[in-house]
Amino acid sequence: MSPQTGREKLLVLGCRPSNRVTVAPLITALLSQVVDQNLIVDEYGQPGRKDSLQVAMAEAFSVNYKRLVGDVNENRKYGIYFNIDCQNFSQVQEKFGIEKLRSLMTGFGAKVWFNPGELESAKYLESVIGTEIISQRKTTYQTRGGSSSSYEEKERPLFSAARVLKMKKQEAIIFADCIGSGTESNIPWHTKVKVEPLYVEMCEWAKTQWPQVQKYFVNRSPQMPVDDILEVTRLAAEEFLPSPMSDREKLDRDDAACRAEYEEAVFGSV
Repeated sequence: MSPQTGREKLLVLGCRPSNRVTVAPLITALLSQVVDQNLIVDEYGQPGRKDSLQVAMAEAFSVNYKRLVGDVNENRKYGIYFNIDCQNFSQVQEKFGIEKLRSLMTGFGAKVWFNPGELESAKYLESVIGTEIISQRKTTYQTRGGSSSSYEEKERPLFSAARVLKMKKQEAIIFADCIGSGTESNIPWHTKVKVEPLYVEMCEWAKTQWPQVQKYFVNRSPQMPVDDILEVTRLAAEEFLPSPMSDREKLDRDDAACRAEYEEAVFGSV
C-alpha cells in the first residue's frame, strides 16, 4: 500500500532472457531503491509503513541481487518480506557460497520444498527433516533346537533423499512456524498442493486482459517512446559527429562543385 495515496500498488519488474545481462543490473538497482524507500522510520524508530511490503522474486538467483541475504534477515522488523523462488540448492550455493547460503536459509520464516531434481538438495532436505530410531527383533535358532531373541536399534531418515527425488509435482514438504504441536514448531509437513480451478481461470482471464491494459499504461506514460528517443539521439550524434562520406558521395560533391563553378564562369560573364 502506498503511504502517500493509501492504495495498494503492484510494481512488476522483468526482462527478456536475451537482455538479462544488460537489463538485470538496472532492475536490481531499482529494486534496491524500492526497498530503501520503504525502510524509512519515524523519530521513534518505527517503520513508516502500516502494512507489509511483499517482494516476490521468481528465478531470484538468475540475477545478481547482492543484498538479498541482508534484506531477508534484517528487514522483517520493518515489514518487508521476500518471497524467493529458486530451482535447487546448488544454484543458491553457486551464487552466494555455503556460509551465506546457511544465513539465507535461516532467514526464511517459511520454506516450501518441491522435488528439486538434484541430489545435494535432496540430501540437505533429508538431514533437515531428521531421523527416527526403530527397534528390530533378531531371532537366532540353534542347531540343537531352541532359539534366542535380541533387540537392536537402528537409525533411519524420516524422509530419505531417494524418496525426495521421487516426489510428484503436486507434492511438497513445508516448514513454517505455524506448523507444529503443543511443544514443537516447524514440524515438516508432507502434503499435496492443489491448484484451484478458480485460480487457473483467473490466470487465463488475466492473459486475455493484458494487451488492453498494456496499451492503457503505454498511452498514459509520460515517457517518450523508445523509437523517438533513438531517433533524436541519432540526429544529435550526426550533427556533432558527422559520419564520413563514402567515395561515391565525395565524387558527387566534387561534380556538383565543378558544375557550379562552370555555370558561374559561363553564365555569370554574359
